[in-house]
Amino acid sequence: MLQMFYDIKEEKRKVALANHPDFSILRKILFWDTDIHSIDWDRYYKAVIERVFERGDASEKEEIIRFYGFEKVKTVMGEDVLAN
Repeated sequence: MLQMFYDIKEEKRKVALANHPDFSILRKILFWDTDIHSIDWDRYYKAVIERVFERGDASEKEEIIRFYGFEKVKTVMGEDVLAN
């Protein structure tokens, strides 16, 4: 039973890692403190959005909006997302 729960957790982790923004647009330097390929993009969406909007360029911000959707980004960033 324990093995089954572990296997389910691992499969969910693999699916989450496969679901990521376009790495050809995002600079790895934005995530200098972690491996960009190991980020759980769904779990840490707030930190990712905030970091890209604080340090990213226009194309990176557009990619984050495309990936997460405008409403989710607006929820995290407030009305500031409209100013950027």
